[in-house]
Amino acid sequence: MNALNERLIAGIDELGATLMTPREAERRGALVCGRASVARALVAALGEEGIVVSERDSNLRVSAHAYNDERDIDAVLRGLQRHRRLLA
Repeated sequence: MNALNERLIAGIDELGATLMTPREAERRGALVCGRASVARALVAALGEEGIVVSERDSNLRVSAHAYNDERDIDAVLRGLQRHRRLLA
């Protein structure tokens, strides 16, 4: 799971978005959160593309599971790129 989260964090950084999750693996859980300017709109837009994420405290929340792989994280990152204007 950590490798997927690291990939997601690197992608959020590449997009120039604000990471809300601690960078240090030992300080974070299974979730990765990024600041969103309009979190509900971002969640809805990604959901329309079949990407299931959630919103907590105005942040985008991504929770990779055992059945996810790098292709899933890459799909999330492509979706975030398409909707970059909704990230903060």
